[in-house]
Amino acid sequence: MTKADLRNYIIDPVAFTRDLLGLQPDPLQAEVLNSHARRGILCCTRQWGNIAAAKAVHQAFLHPRNTIRVSGPCERQSALLVRKCADMLLTLGLPKRGDGHNRISLQLPNGSRIIGLPHTESNIRGFSAPSLILIDEAAVVHDSIYHALVPMQATNDGALWLLSTPREKRGFFYNEWIASDTDWHKIRATALDCPRISPAWLERRARRLPKAAFEQEFLCVFRSSQLSLFQDEDLQAALAPPPTLDRPVRVYLGLDLGQRHDHSALAVLYLQQYYTGRIDPGTRVREVRHILQLKTIKQIPLETPYPGLSAVALAKAERSPNRPPPAPALRDRRQSHGHHRRRRPRPPLHRLPDRAPAPCQLDQTQHHRHRSPAPHQRHLSGHPSPTSHQAEATP
Repeated sequence: MTKADLRNYIIDPVAFTRDLLGLQPDPLQAEVLNSHARRGILCCTRQWGNIAAAKAVHQAFLHPRNTIRVSGPCERQSALLVRKCADMLLTLGLPKRGDGHNRISLQLPNGSRIIGLPHTESNIRGFSAPSLILIDEAAVVHDSIYHALVPMQATNDGALWLLSTPREKRGFFYNEWIASDTDWHKIRATALDCPRISPAWLERRARRLPKAAFEQEFLCVFRSSQLSLFQDEDLQAALAPPPTLDRPVRVYLGLDLGQRHDHSALAVLYLQQYYTGRIDPGTRVREVRHILQLKTIKQIPLETPYPGLSAVALAKAERSPNRPPPAPALRDRRQSHGHHRRRRPRPPLHRLPDRAPAPCQLDQTQHHRHRSPAPHQRHLSGHPSPTSHQAEATP
């Protein structure tokens, strides 16, 4: 290989991958290889290819004394990516060789190294000035790992690439993907953009898999967290501007307390009501619909004392526009509507007699008219019992 060829391959990574590694990059893979951005995010489908390994091998093979750090959600994931790099180096005629210091590593004759990092924050510190950091399956890598990897490039401003299939709407991968910063080169590659996945196979998976799982794995759609109390549709409805309404019926203040590590958050919500324009045919009353609208949300600085939080909350409540007036007292509302209800006097309680009359003082005919004595009590009222008649008739 001449020096002119090396210069051409340095300038054209796609030609290096096609001619020396024997791979045929598709247009989106070629965009990843040709990108000279210092920050890049690849949100791709499953089985999209070994583009991360090809980018690492291109950097290590053509740039002497470079260090490439490879990280993943676990040590096994990092070792898998390093093994793919070793297979590509074998294609170039370079045998597998470690650097002698790291268990998951590759040493090239030009002094470059490819090192797989463990998924432990305390064990990845100490490395400095890597020319390229690749975080594979970044959506499931813990935020602490990402925060420990970024300061390694403080002195050389090396390249950082995040590659993953989307997961939940949280974590550094999702936050960087939705960020509006222009220094990130963002590439989205779905299964429909991958020529190696047949449409027939994709159609069968679409019928078998749940819709949320299929969209996440093959269409690069971030899903809501299963631990979330509110769905995304409810939050979007709360943030959307409501129709023209009157003053709110109620004002709600929500305060999430934090102190040193988590910020405190204050939210002000209005309970609005408006008439739908329809009348209930049964009650002949206009239909009313209520909307809970988010008016203000504020992040409070760390280590703010709790009395200060209450003062901020009260100030937000006092400055809330269209603040509803206090509800009048019950007596004032009755007087304003002209309802002067008087209490009806309770009927006097009839005093019970001190002593109940004796049974012998009751009229015998009246007693029999109201109640006939039981068979076992007839001997008390003068009636002969059936057993006495039977006894007299017996000789």
